[in-house]
Amino acid sequence: MRPGCREGEAPWRDASPATTSRVRRGGRPCLIGGWPRGIGSGSRRLRLFDTDGRGGVLLVLAVQVFIIMLGLGLAAPILPLYAQSFGVGAAAVGSLVTVFGLSRILINIPAGHWAERFGRRRLLILGPLATSVGSFGFALSSSFGALIGWRILQGFGSAVLTTAAMVVLADLSTPANRGRVMSLYQGSLLLGAGAGPALGGYIADLLGLRAPFLIFGSLTLLAALWAYLRLPETRGWIGGRPAEDGGATGGGRPEEGPAGDRAPGGGATEDRPAEGGATAGVAVTEGADAVAWAAPRASSNPSGAGPVDRGARAPESPRGFRSVLATLLRIPGFVLISVVTLSVFFSRSGGQMTLLPLFGHNVLGLSESTIGGVFTLIAAVNFATLYLAGALSDRFGRKAVIVPSGLLTALSIGLYALVGNSAAFVLNGLLLGIGTGLGGPAPAAYATDIAPPGAIGPAMGLYRTISDIGLVLGPVLLGWIVDASGFAPAFLVNAVLMAASTVAFALWAREPAPDTAHDDR
Repeated sequence: MRPGCREGEAPWRDASPATTSRVRRGGRPCLIGGWPRGIGSGSRRLRLFDTDGRGGVLLVLAVQVFIIMLGLGLAAPILPLYAQSFGVGAAAVGSLVTVFGLSRILINIPAGHWAERFGRRRLLILGPLATSVGSFGFALSSSFGALIGWRILQGFGSAVLTTAAMVVLADLSTPANRGRVMSLYQGSLLLGAGAGPALGGYIADLLGLRAPFLIFGSLTLLAALWAYLRLPETRGWIGGRPAEDGGATGGGRPEEGPAGDRAPGGGATEDRPAEGGATAGVAVTEGADAVAWAAPRASSNPSGAGPVDRGARAPESPRGFRSVLATLLRIPGFVLISVVTLSVFFSRSGGQMTLLPLFGHNVLGLSESTIGGVFTLIAAVNFATLYLAGALSDRFGRKAVIVPSGLLTALSIGLYALVGNSAAFVLNGLLLGIGTGLGGPAPAAYATDIAPPGAIGPAMGLYRTISDIGLVLGPVLLGWIVDASGFAPAFLVNAVLMAASTVAFALWAREPAPDTAHDDR
């Protein structure tokens, strides 16, 4: 007979809304004190207006990303047409997306390091400011070369903003609720992105191709001001609370054992002995079904009794930073999910953002407003499926959502090679929206699940860097194929890459911390 939970603990299924951490007793999960009511242990509600907790921070972050994505959505379907107005071909149009991605690749990892060293809030102000300047410059350019330069600055701003936002989402979530927390953030992202394209098409029809980029610059400036006025610093938070309210590890994540369990105060569980002292590196253990991290702690309690404040943490050393990156690259699951996201970005920047507007306009003769409407349809379907995708990934595991999504996305992209009229163009956009929407936040949640405590910033920076390679390669490679052989071969190449990366992930990636994904809150 397995021993039960100890005094002050509650069984996992009977836990109150105030529970936060977990320890195993003879294979049975028990929960121990500390969270306020909201998304997390024992609660179905997220208190978005609780400004001191995760709900309030998530609301502020969601409003910021909505404003930015509204502006980006205005400009995105117009960008290839605006670039063509400078007298360049499809490959040159694709290079605008490529230099944007190259800039992100160069900045993602440093941005992750900056998020740990200087805090998240500063980056969430700096990123939109840089994007705003780049957008104004882009709109006022008089040559294609100037467009390239301003896109590089936009890429810098995007990398800083996106990496910092990913780190904040990790601060606000745990493996048991990460899919849902990220889906709420991505929902606001898609809401802005979905509202933007149709408006951008009409604005371009009425005011010219430069107007959407001027509006984009204004909106990103507003987003920077919003973050300055409303966003708190979350470095050192755990599960959406400051360290002093519930304890935190250095990177804002609980120390987890082989199945995602955590001892109070970072001590021992029956599955994992306690570790003492800080180390320069990060060790990794891979079990049969999970990936667990053992990382340095900022402080320890030698007696093993009472709470330990881990909120104060010195910035990681360059040696420790490099050690985290090297260790992550030795984890098959981390590399494979990064390649899946690389394929998603390849499809989004190359297939969706570059080929679809050109194919619709040059081959099918669709207007800017019609193309913008199809982009809005894709985003609307993404939005409709997003929270469900997050909940499914929390309950059934990340792979159960990522694999069907990737295969359906590959199918929809491949079908564009057969599209011959506007009705089929719209219907296949619906299928593409379903495929990409089903994936939702699951890939980012998977990468966050296996990131080391105390180094979530570098981990997210590396994940974004690998993923952004697809952002760079997609437009140039597919644009070159279009120039050489036409649209159908380009769509087929895109579909094969998406399918191959998904199958590789399905075969060789492990599901992290499986029991944390079956939380009935």
